[in-house]
Amino acid sequence: MLSSRIGWLAAVTAVVVLASSQLLHATGTHDSYADALFEAAMATITGTGLTPTTAFARILQVLLAVYSVAVFATLAGSLGAFFLRGSDPAPGTADPVTAPAADNG
Repeated sequence: MLSSRIGWLAAVTAVVVLASSQLLHATGTHDSYADALFEAAMATITGTGLTPTTAFARILQVLLAVYSVAVFATLAGSLGAFFLRGSDPAPGTADPVTAPAADNG
């Protein structure tokens, strides 16, 4: 289950990087597609800023930064759920932390 979530997330991230780099190149903010691809990948993965200061580049920078936060939150949640899933107590045994206190009287 974890590998399918991470695979899906990687595929969506690749599409976001390619689409945003194509938009940066098509709007003329970068002369070469390689520069646009590099900046879009860095902005998508790390949330760093884009060098152009046009209004479109700034809006795209904010959207990519929000996306990068969502990606890392999803990764953290998926990894946490994966590691916590295996720690369920056996059926019929009570958890001493959450079980009600026994009446000794």
